[in-house]
Amino acid sequence: MNSLIEQVATEIELMGYSQRTRETYCGCLQRIENYFSKSLAQVTDAEL
Repeated sequence: MNSLIEQVATEIELMGYSQRTRETYCGCLQRIENYFSKSLAQVTDAEL
């Protein structure tokens, strides 16, 4: 997992969401990275 996805996972955990929610959110972010073949920080609003 990259640092941005790890940060999201940490925030979700601190907010008290379930493990499954964290897995779902982080999985979606990972799929976005895979689709664009670049890090989330490099994906632009226009691409989304």
